[in-house]
Amino acid sequence: VKDAQKKLRESIKIEEEVTNNNKKIPVRLFFLNGKKLLKEKKKVKKLYKTLKEHPYLKEYYRYLLMLKWMYKAETYEEGKRRLHILIGMMEESEGPQVWRWAKTYIRWEKEILQYFVNRTTTAKVEGHHTHIKLIKRISFGFKEVLRYTKKVLLGVMPERFIKLPNFITEGTTYCKQLSFLS
Repeated sequence: VKDAQKKLRESIKIEEEVTNNNKKIPVRLFFLNGKKLLKEKKKVKKLYKTLKEHPYLKEYYRYLLMLKWMYKAETYEEGKRRLHILIGMMEESEGPQVWRWAKTYIRWEKEILQYFVNRTTTAKVEGHHTHIKLIKRISFGFKEVLRYTKKVLLGVMPERFIKLPNFITEGTTYCKQLSFLS
C-alpha cells in the first residue's frame, strides 16, 4: 500500500508539471480514509472534481483503492483472487509504468499473499531498518565499532528490555532523567 501511495504521489507531481496551470492538486484528498471521506461531502465532491480534471490520476487512485480492498480479504484464496483481479486490470492499462508496477506484484505475489497466512507484514522490520540507517547517518565519523553497535542496540531495542547499571542512572541531572529505564 505504501508503494502504491508513493506512485500516486509521483503521478500527482507529474500531473501538476504537465498541466502547468499553477494550480496545486489537493494531495491530502487522495489519502483520506473512507470513513473520514464519507463524513465530509464537500471533500468527496472536491475529490470527484479533481479526478475528472485529471483522468490520469483516476487510474492510480483506483489501483490504490483496489490494493486496500485486496488486503481486506478474509482468506488466502480470496486475497489471491483479488490480487489477480488487480494485476489483470493493471496489465490492461495503456501506461508502461503501470505494466512495470503489475510485474512487480507478479514477482512479489508469494510475499504479498503471505500476509493472509499469518496476518503480519514487514512494516516493523522496515521501521527498524530505517531507524538503523538514521543512527548510521548521525554517527558518521565514529571510530569504534563497539560504540556504534551499542548505539544501534539502544536505538532499536524496546525500552523495557534496557537495564542500565546504577552508576549511569545515579549522579548527574541528565542521568536522573533516564532513571525510568532502570
